Amino acid sequence: MNLAPMPDHGRVNRPEWQALWLQYEAVTTPLRAAGLVCDIETCGGETVIYVNLPDGTHLVIADDHSLPDRLADVTGWRIVRSHEDNPNFDGLLYDSTAEGEHAQLAAEVRSMLAAIALYLRDLRDADTVAAGQALGESLLEPRQCWCVINHPVTEQQRAELNEAITYARRIGDAAALPLLLARLTGPCPARA
Repeated sequence: MNLAPMPDHGRVNRPEWQALWLQYEAVTTPLRAAGLVCDIETCGGETVIYVNLPDGTHLVIADDHSLPDRLADVTGWRIVRSHEDNPNFDGLLYDSTAEGEHAQLAAEVRSMLAAIALYLRDLRDADTVAAGQALGESLLEPRQCWCVINHPVTEQQRAELNEAITYARRIGDAAALPLLLARLTGPCPARA
C-alpha cells in the first residue's frame, strides 16, 4: 500500500507528537492511503488533524473542540473544510458530536471516513475527487486494522494468531509472546 508522505516539520520527532500520531493512526492511515497528506496539530492547547486536499483547501478534524490524547476518548467528530486565504471554502462537512446532525454515529471512525469520501467525490477538482474515490473504495474492502499492532479482524486471522501464540509458547519464544498477546488486546476501530 502506498501512503502519502508523513508531515515534514520538526515536531514529528517529538515524543508527544508521535504518541498522538499513533493514537490517531486509524484515522490518518486510510486518508494517507487515498493520497492525502495528514498532520496532527497542537496549537493553543487544542489538538486537531489537518488533511491537505489537492485543490488547495484542507479539512480540520476535531471532537467538540479539541481531540483528546486517546482515540478511545473521542465522543464525536466535527470536520470543517477551509482555505488559508479564501473564506468562501469554510464550511461544516460532518458533525457527529452530541449536538451534531450525525450525533447517532458518535465517534465511529468508519462512518466519518465514509462521509469524507462522499464529500470529496462531489468536489470539482479531479485529484480531490480521485482521493475521495480511493478512500471510498478502501472502505468497501473487508475491514482492516490500521493500528500499529495489527489486531485480528476476521475469525481466520484470530485463529492464525492463536496458532502463532501456541507455537511461541511451545518453542519458548518469550520475546514474541508479548507482541502476539498485544495483538489480541486493546480497542481497535476495525472491530467496531
